Amino acid sequence: MARTLQQAQLQPNMQKGLLVAYVLDTDSELKSSDQGRSFYTFWDFLMAPSQQMNWLPLLDAVRRRRDCSPVIT
Repeated sequence: MARTLQQAQLQPNMQKGLLVAYVLDTDSELKSSDQGRSFYTFWDFLMAPSQQMNWLPLLDAVRRRRDCSPVIT
């Protein structure tokens, strides 16, 4: 999707409205695909306030580990 969008932007006669329509259509296709549903379900899970309360302390614990410090900034 990103590569196709970049190529479309480079076309001299590409109208912005058509480009926006393409992005919205592609986003809809992604959301309706198995891969898109899986990604958006996972994203919603991570972004849910209740999950943030669980996730952030775990992430902080990983950051405090000495053996992870060179990898995590």
